[in-house]
Amino acid sequence: MPVDLKNKRWYKIPKSKIPGYKNIVKYIKNEYFSADKIVEIGVGNHPEILTNLSNEIKGKVIGVDIDPSPQTTYDNISFPNMSIYDNADLIYSIRPPIEIQKDIVNVCKIEESDLIIRPLMDEVVDLNKYFKRTKLVSLKDNSLYIGKD
Repeated sequence: MPVDLKNKRWYKIPKSKIPGYKNIVKYIKNEYFSADKIVEIGVGNHPEILTNLSNEIKGKVIGVDIDPSPQTTYDNISFPNMSIYDNADLIYSIRPPIEIQKDIVNVCKIEESDLIIRPLMDEVVDLNKYFKRTKLVSLKDNSLYIGKD
């Protein structure tokens, strides 16, 4: 069962090592404020975007990781539990390895979800191969690669 952070307000947000994470939260909030469900893949040790979004978005905000923590649910994106992603408006990942990005894209395509990838550097799959509409959004400290159908 996915962990919905709406009921986990006690969780203290750690100091972020993701530069400009507040700009990412603001962008997602502005674009997906009325989303029913948003899923972050590969939360790892940096749940600050996930936790902040859960306070800003009306719908569910769910985090998954192969090494789950109290604020995330276990999932291996290479062999995904598709029930976690059912009806997600947005699936996003912060600094995912290039090796799993195609798996993330595949889940988005099956669920007809929008995708946001914030790569570590510039290692991102060619979203033009998979989505009808793609764009690059440049924030102060971040570049977001977006795919939509």
